[in-house]
Amino acid sequence: VTCNAHGYVNELDLSMFGLTGELPADIGCFPFLQTFYANNNQMTSPIPDEICNLTTLKYWQMVDAGLIGDLPTCMCTMEYLQYAYLSYNMITGEIPDCVNQMTYLREIHLDCNLLEGPVPTEFD
Repeated sequence: VTCNAHGYVNELDLSMFGLTGELPADIGCFPFLQTFYANNNQMTSPIPDEICNLTTLKYWQMVDAGLIGDLPTCMCTMEYLQYAYLSYNMITGEIPDCVNQMTYLREIHLDCNLLEGPVPTEFD
């Protein structure tokens, strides 16, 4: 856990903690979080919509974390998201159409999931 000069959490690394269960909705209660890592865990968790409350998030990494279910369409409101690494999970459904309109998004890694449907071909 790293905090900024004002004492707010701006980086949270929960990688390889052996986490199980679901990612709590409380994850959305970090208004200044810029970096969130939770790689290599054993959760069985949908991505809670509350993750979209992390409007200052730039780096989101949950590779091989145990994510299941659809990507929340509200992720497109994560205005400053630049890098999303969500590979090697069991994410299903389609990639939200709005992803190609995310201004700062540079990379999104969704390989080795159970996605269906078209892949956005270009980013504006």
